[in-house]
Amino acid sequence: MSLFGFGAEKQERPEWVLAYLEEAMILQYPFLLANLEGVQARAYLVELDENAGTGLWNLEGPLFANKGEKVELSLVFGELRIGATLQICESRPRTVSLELPNTLALMEQRKALRTRMSSHEYVDFTALTGLYEGVAFLGGVENLSLTGARLRISKALAIKTQAPLRLTAALLPVGQPFVVLKIKNLPKSVHALDLSGQVIYTQATSRHFFAGVQFADTSADAAKSLEAFLAHRVGKLPDTIPPRERRKKQERKSAPPEPKDSAQSAPGSSVESALASLPVPVATKEERSLPLAESSPVSATTRLKKRGRTLAILASEGVGERLQGFLQQEGYGRVLVAHKGPELMGQIQQFNPHLVFVDCATPLIQNLELLAGLKRALPEGTPVIMAVDDIAASRSPKVQNLGISRFLPRPYHLDGAFTNLLDQTLGLR
Repeated sequence: MSLFGFGAEKQERPEWVLAYLEEAMILQYPFLLANLEGVQARAYLVELDENAGTGLWNLEGPLFANKGEKVELSLVFGELRIGATLQICESRPRTVSLELPNTLALMEQRKALRTRMSSHEYVDFTALTGLYEGVAFLGGVENLSLTGARLRISKALAIKTQAPLRLTAALLPVGQPFVVLKIKNLPKSVHALDLSGQVIYTQATSRHFFAGVQFADTSADAAKSLEAFLAHRVGKLPDTIPPRERRKKQERKSAPPEPKDSAQSAPGSSVESALASLPVPVATKEERSLPLAESSPVSATTRLKKRGRTLAILASEGVGERLQGFLQQEGYGRVLVAHKGPELMGQIQQFNPHLVFVDCATPLIQNLELLAGLKRALPEGTPVIMAVDDIAASRSPKVQNLGISRFLPRPYHLDGAFTNLLDQTLGLR
């Protein structure tokens, strides 16, 4: 298969190939990458560079492939599985840069209607291995067909005691029946789907635990609702990859140049020092109704990346909601708010956030146990930003060993500088 990026072949890149990749990036569809030995890693496309002819993927697991080697890329797009053989331009522990293809091959045509659920649709499920004893599994639905589903499991509980259980392959072996499988919040469906089924495969990654379920004894009403939903979503099965047009990009008027901030333009100054020099009030009860400050313009690529990020906030009531409103306005895909430590830990277990922001009213030294718990609960490398009154306290050896990425002096503004701090910590700028 010809690859884009070598001499005259650069002219042959069709727009429909970029349209599929662009759509998968916007909707955060998962890709599957496989090296020459067949080792697979789940990945998400976060950046397309048409000039360089490369794409950047975030990896959920190790790929075990080096620069210059070939990898097989595949993507389930609606009822089709499409893919290409690509060459690695750069390989890092959590990211890989690949050359963009000239074409995409139809790797498999689905024999039954199947649709992938977007993470923004929040289609949830509850699965029980027994009615009074056994295990209850909770999470989201990744894709759905007439005969089965792929489930993203975020939590397991003992039905009798409601005690949380660790997610392992031994807890959910292949062949395990679900006596109850309830799918909720299905778009354009008033009622939940009551089904049953059997586990046909499991897959564990660094962030998620997945299970494939084959439906059994589907009732006539459930089958009818499922078929109507799938027919509405995917329509007729094509024999080839249908041509696709790229989304139209909105033209943006260039903004007048803003006056330079002396605090930020000074040599050696950082975002933290610039924020510390601003006379900013804490979000009080009277200020919660004030309009949010506008952030600085960002590129289209950065906006697309932010849509795929999940942020978790631990803050007092009012402050947390104000932060949530501002960050949602700034375009982050999912912003979670917790007011207590156990609530935050539950969100971390269920949603695996890309960044945690902590703004506690109590002094830093009183939150060491909480921060130690965060370090244990979060995957290695997940950044944590904490707002503090006294930056000097953050230099304590006890605090330095807790893995906090950045300390933000309080008080602070919800403005462009604050957004830049988050984007830089997430590696978006």
